[in-house]
Amino acid sequence: MPSDSNVREALIDFIKQHAGSGNMLVKVKSVGNNTCTVVTEGEQPLEIENIQLRTVVDNTEAITIYPAKDSYVLIEQIEESGYWIVTSCQQIQKFRIKVGSALYEQDTTHISIKNEVESLKDILTELCSAIAQITVTAPNGVTSVPINASVFSALSTRIANLLK
Repeated sequence: MPSDSNVREALIDFIKQHAGSGNMLVKVKSVGNNTCTVVTEGEQPLEIENIQLRTVVDNTEAITIYPAKDSYVLIEQIEESGYWIVTSCQQIQKFRIKVGSALYEQDTTHISIKNEVESLKDILTELCSAIAQITVTAPNGVTSVPINASVFSALSTRIANLLK
């Protein structure tokens, strides 16, 4: 069984022969949390695993872009390491941007904005709920909830449909 360094060297040689510059256009086979698997096209397709979706300088998360399965991505070799990173996507299924403890994430149906303590969805949902429960004292002493409380309930549903 070949060692990891032998496989890396063979892959580097393959890329030099077929891509020349250390980058190539490939098709996404599967996507994981931090990496994806891609396949080259041609007479002898080559499957390449563990293509990085974010920076590999250290383990810090900043921007992560998740390409859509069966779409094309441009991958680039990180110097002569044998490691690869996605540098451009034809189509994405999700992306994440993390700045300190703040996180913005968007997929094909929802948006999430949060930090270590709060999420925008939770704050807006609680706000709509609190407004719908406001009671107002009338001159005759009778209190009641707003006559448009159902509007705030409907807003909470719309918020849940957009945010996660």
